[in-house]
Amino acid sequence: MQSVKAGMPPSVDSLPPEYREEFLAMEHLSDEQLWHVAESAMPAGCQRRYTYLLRKNQAGGLTEREREQLAQLGAEARKLTLRKAHAYALLRWRGQCIPTSAELRQPR
Repeated sequence: MQSVKAGMPPSVDSLPPEYREEFLAMEHLSDEQLWHVAESAMPAGCQRRYTYLLRKNQAGGLTEREREQLAQLGAEARKLTLRKAHAYALLRWRGQCIPTSAELRQPR
């Protein structure tokens, strides 16, 4: 069941249980705060490290510590993606114009 019903914000039922409370709280953020979440990014240093570890993992040469770090950074990246998607869904539900994926890929 989709939450596109009139008067209902996007559902958090399909999210991992550990995220639901935080994502429900996002309903109380202002539009400006939601735009900030939607436009957020992983810190550049973390992104570089994550990319490096992903490539090194494909080559098969990670240490145990690197595997743990890759798992942690991967979890952070997935949560960030979910937060951004939920922020965009809330903004759209509130009647805001959401950029297309092509518009999001364009340099600012």
